[in-house]
Amino acid sequence: MHSEAPQGGGNWIMENPDKNIDAWLDGVLEKEGCHELNGWIVASPENAEYFAERSHIHSSLFDWAKAIGSCGVDDVVESVEYSVASNSPKIRGKAKAIAAAVVAALLAVFLLNSDPAPVPGNPVAELIESSGAKLVYHGQAMAAEEKVILSGNYQLVEGIASIEFETGVTLLIEAPAEFRMASSELVELSSGRVSAHVPPEGIGFTIKTPSAEVVDYGTDFAVEVGKDRSSEVHVFEGEVKVQLREGETDPVRLLTNDATRIEYETDVPLGIPVDNDRFLRSLDEPAMEYSRIIREMNPVVYFRMGIPKEGKVMKNLGGPIDGQLMDGACKRPPFAPGRVGSSVKFEGPGVSPHVVAYNYPKAEGPISVSAWVRAGSWSRRGCIAANENKNVLGQFRLGFDRDSGRIKVRVRDDENREVQLIDPEVLPLKEWQHIVFVADGETLRLFRNGQEVASAECGLISNPRNTSADQLFVGAQDNRDGKMTHFWHGRIDEIALFNHPLTDADIMKQYQSVSQ
Repeated sequence: MHSEAPQGGGNWIMENPDKNIDAWLDGVLEKEGCHELNGWIVASPENAEYFAERSHIHSSLFDWAKAIGSCGVDDVVESVEYSVASNSPKIRGKAKAIAAAVVAALLAVFLLNSDPAPVPGNPVAELIESSGAKLVYHGQAMAAEEKVILSGNYQLVEGIASIEFETGVTLLIEAPAEFRMASSELVELSSGRVSAHVPPEGIGFTIKTPSAEVVDYGTDFAVEVGKDRSSEVHVFEGEVKVQLREGETDPVRLLTNDATRIEYETDVPLGIPVDNDRFLRSLDEPAMEYSRIIREMNPVVYFRMGIPKEGKVMKNLGGPIDGQLMDGACKRPPFAPGRVGSSVKFEGPGVSPHVVAYNYPKAEGPISVSAWVRAGSWSRRGCIAANENKNVLGQFRLGFDRDSGRIKVRVRDDENREVQLIDPEVLPLKEWQHIVFVADGETLRLFRNGQEVASAECGLISNPRNTSADQLFVGAQDNRDGKMTHFWHGRIDEIALFNHPLTDADIMKQYQSVSQ
């Protein structure tokens, strides 16, 4: 092996080839560095030979060499040299150079069309929490029990991951995302959505994207990189500096409630409204007053609709029967900021998430249901919650009245009558609304934002014994073929079911506890 790396060949000069080769082998060479190293390799046979010899000791390259029919790079050179030389005596003298050039081309293809070698990097952070997260490190799936985050390239193919650095900086990453942990102070985000909390000890923490470099000055902010490689930066509190790709361009300084979009093609920043409703910022549901109030009212079912920590189980804080999150074919985790903490985000008609609880404790007389909802559209018959399917009307259904955009509740009383109410006003879109209905044995009443909007006479609620109506559905309902339909489009948060009538004061207390 050469005792010293050649500085260059042809017109290509690289000051420290050993450092760049080793960085590539360690999986920490940036893309620009890969292109520089590739140019150096193909610039001369001497460079290619040096790279081949230095890389030969690396197991990944050795396996690659075997895969193309060789026991090592030297064998590839020898094989190619023999093949070239045997074809024509006139070029026998040039065989060595031609062979080296062929190897250089093969190495260049390998270098530029594969991830850096999966050599373990240095510990830079820790995976502190996750929900259904599937992390891939240099093409290899991480085991669920692995918590140490090493420097190198990652993909988050499913779920949500919360990562913490020694400085206290925390990142919440939503799948799908691709990123590189460069160091404890720098993360390179190629695609996906990340929110960050940076304490004073972490000032200077940087997220680099294809179109910008975001330097933090102690703040809460979020970054998203789209398929077109453009970037958005949203600051919820504090200050960040957004340096564009062209270093000569003045940076953008963003303060609390500022946001910008940087188009990859034009490198021009565009001021946009900050979006507090897009980015998840914590996996934990806050212990807020609202949750305490609900539990004091003794629900039999209470789903906070937060991000589950155990698989896809929606914990029932009102009783023993938990719910199951059916997330269908969602490309992203089906969660978003809620009215209190996080909420489940429903994508509307088609394959969409929903929650189902089997054999929950149904009412034996009065019933009340409360929920916070945020409609993205007036989806046809969009269901908030129901105990029914198309064959059997169970105890109730709460959702939209066909295409009218108005909330409708329908129940079956003990005389087998269907009683229904419809809100006279259309539900506002993209605004959180508090919806409650109460059937106390004499009257069915519908409330929105603490105010009664409709009422009708109604007896006690019957408890049908037909097993096909034993499920509680949230965000959709079952049809006669066992398939889900009438999907809600928007978000649902803090849904609770009570087997007793809520009073006007109860309902107002729920509403005012988070609306003030």
